Amino acid sequence: MISISFTEKFNTEKIVDMNYMFDTCTKLTSIDLSVFNTINVLNMEGMFSECTSLKSIDLSVFNTKNVLNMEAMFSECTSLKSIDLSVFNTKNVVNMKDMFNMCTSLKSIDLSSFNTELVKSMESFFFKCILLTSIDLSNFNTKNVENMLNFFNGCNSLTSINLSNFNTENVKEMSGMFKDCTSLNFINLSKFDTSKVTRMNNMFSNCNKLVSLNLSNFNTINVGVMKYMFNSCYSLISLDITSFDTQNVKKMSFMFYNCYSLSSLNLSNFNTEQLQEIDSMFEGCHSLTSINLSIFVDKKISNINNIFNDCPSLKFIDISFIKWNNKGQVKISDFKANSGYLIIRNNLLSNLIIKPEDTWTIKNISDIDN
Repeated sequence: MISISFTEKFNTEKIVDMNYMFDTCTKLTSIDLSVFNTINVLNMEGMFSECTSLKSIDLSVFNTKNVLNMEAMFSECTSLKSIDLSVFNTKNVVNMKDMFNMCTSLKSIDLSSFNTELVKSMESFFFKCILLTSIDLSNFNTKNVENMLNFFNGCNSLTSINLSNFNTENVKEMSGMFKDCTSLNFINLSKFDTSKVTRMNNMFSNCNKLVSLNLSNFNTINVGVMKYMFNSCYSLISLDITSFDTQNVKKMSFMFYNCYSLSSLNLSNFNTEQLQEIDSMFEGCHSLTSINLSIFVDKKISNINNIFNDCPSLKFIDISFIKWNNKGQVKISDFKANSGYLIIRNNLLSNLIIKPEDTWTIKNISDIDN
């Protein structure tokens, strides 16, 4: 056990930078900061980062009104169970990236005093805060936030999150935002403005308690990556993505991977002009009975491996859009259903490593044309 205390001779009045001041003090269990004068401090990045034995900390004397950077301030404080930040003035803070990243023992936190009006990055804000059961962010002003990558990633004790006040009009990055929120059973994102978002990969990956998800308000015109977006959402029965504009999406690999409970998907609005990767896109969709991709366009697609693999209920497949010119052998499915109907181009059919059983009806593109 190691503790640190400072006498009045330790004058911090003129200090402007305290970044990584106690970083990796892994045996430190307590710190007495009662003589600290932080009135002129601008940078507190990583100040207590990786203080893995620190169980409590009294910051009641901290004046943070001039602080601009709080990135990773408490990152990997894995023994902290609670923290009182009620005196924090964050009106000038621009960067809160990784602020509570991997605070794996944190059970509660009161951020009601936080002014986040100028914050631009909240990347990995609560990353792997695995014991947090509820979070009140109703006072958060997020109008200037551009990065929400992994915001709640790994918060696997959260059952619901109220984000009705979140202004996301300037957010560009939402990858992994709710990834591994394995207890989350409801989320309302009806007020999300996603018009500037460019990446949504892994956004809901492993949210395996979510039963329904309405994203009908999502504007995805600028999104380029949707890989693993709904990966392993085991319980998802209802998914509304009819508003999705996918004209700039290049990657959809594993997008619906292991969505065991989804029995139907309406992708009639999908524009695939820029699409390159769709491997394992529907793999593991055990309840999916039919998939019609006839409206898809193949201009740049190069990877379709296992797109329908492990889909035992899938009995109707229209993949006639895939040209597959001079691209060699490929496995698109193990065709587990006893019988079914497959619409496919001759060129792709001849290159299938695994073909359907004779109980399947196969219509190739030339059959349709005739």
